[in-house]
Amino acid sequence: MRAHSSPQAAVFEIFECTLSDGTRVQLRPDGANTPVTYANRIEYLDLCLRARLEESQQQMAAVMRGLRSLVPPVCHCLISAECGFVLLISGLISQALLRLFEWYDLSVLVCGKNELNLSLLRRHTQYRCGVSETDQHIQWFWQVMEDFSDAERRLFLRFAWGRERLPVCKASSTGFIY
Repeated sequence: MRAHSSPQAAVFEIFECTLSDGTRVQLRPDGANTPVTYANRIEYLDLCLRARLEESQQQMAAVMRGLRSLVPPVCHCLISAECGFVLLISGLISQALLRLFEWYDLSVLVCGKNELNLSLLRRHTQYRCGVSETDQHIQWFWQVMEDFSDAERRLFLRFAWGRERLPVCKASSTGFIY
């Protein structure tokens, strides 16, 4: 009789699983002393799968807390026509609501649009130290910015502001100081 055809035949494994960091965990009480047999193999596989899927639960909870801390201020401004979105919610965003977003939409909410809206940047630029929007060097600056490609504009923004994208809409903009 072949070993795998008998319900009691062992497959030389116990109810333990190795996680991605190399640690071994017992999948059930006394798992280190419980052999995997043909009869209990499905239970072993289910418990292994659950252990592997849940091993990063603490890290994923931290990611969700971070997303919830970033997304709510953006969602308050989603009524702007510049955003292309409608108002979603006021206050904290629940995990269930975050699941409604596609990856791209969530990326736009958190990081901003990839295309740099030059008119939005211009409207929110603040001038100081006697510099005004009508000064000749400021006019030259905006002309150069208009002549730049999107990639060059993002590089300039990263140089001047430390980020390559503008906030999602004007209500969340802190202004750009020149």
